[in-house]
Amino acid sequence: MSKIPKYIKITLFALVILCSAIDISLEHSSWKNTVKEFNHTLHRKECIVEDIFDNYSDYTFKNLKLHYLKKEGITLLKFKNDSLLFWSDNSIKIDTPALQRLKQYRYTKISHGNYLVKRKTIKDTTLYGLILIKNEFRYNNRYLKSEFHQDFNLCQHIKISNDIEKYRNYITNKKGEYLFSIYSTGKNHKYRPHIGLKWGFILLFFLSLIVIYNTVVVAPQNKIKYYYIATIIGLAILRWIMASTEFPNTFYSLEIFSKIVFFKYNLNISLGDMLLNSIFISFIVYLTINTPLNINKLPKAKLAIAISY
Repeated sequence: MSKIPKYIKITLFALVILCSAIDISLEHSSWKNTVKEFNHTLHRKECIVEDIFDNYSDYTFKNLKLHYLKKEGITLLKFKNDSLLFWSDNSIKIDTPALQRLKQYRYTKISHGNYLVKRKTIKDTTLYGLILIKNEFRYNNRYLKSEFHQDFNLCQHIKISNDIEKYRNYITNKKGEYLFSIYSTGKNHKYRPHIGLKWGFILLFFLSLIVIYNTVVVAPQNKIKYYYIATIIGLAILRWIMASTEFPNTFYSLEIFSKIVFFKYNLNISLGDMLLNSIFISFIVYLTINTPLNINKLPKAKLAIAISY
């Protein structure tokens, strides 16, 4: 087998770096857009509450469009000297601890929901506007689901955190005050890979395997064992990085990389991961069988090494 020219290897390596950089940039941009859309939706709901507060009167509260407020995930409360006089949604339990949280926090959990809290005091009357961010139930079924309000358009593996240092996807109120952060426990929910980048990665992936195979097979006889061992270790580390960081996002945003359930047991692995593992293992088997490792004294040793993978 003839050796692949060095300039081809360098060009291939540069293309891999370039595609990786583009992939990371697109994923980061996707998160920025997600946060921007989330804040925009939240601030719009704040404007609705503020408009109701600014035009408050006994008459306006009696004529509120409750079905509209419920659709927006907004609950209005009216207190007079800490006595609840009105609430637009009686599914929320307002006890003494909940009232104290309403007084102290701009974002809090009440009953089974996480809410942004708006408040306004008019003489001895205090108005509260609760904007639903996400429902969180202890147990979930077809009727009760722990999920964000539908207007935020986020899927279930997006979580809320108050760790401002660890997660930098900040959600703020209209004043720019920090409420919480959002992060993903799976593939990015809104990441849509460019079709050209996807096929580019696939092409570069298989070309890289060909170059790696060529490099090992045509290596000097006294160094071929080291090339072989370095390749095996390198591929193992690469596959571990890909699985643990879900990189590249171009692959892991595809439906085939969704985690699967097999006979009601969560395997915590996707069909895509199984396919990649099979490709890596097949490549190692093929490389092992075709690499002259000077173990001719044991004719079946190469096959045994290959099968062990």
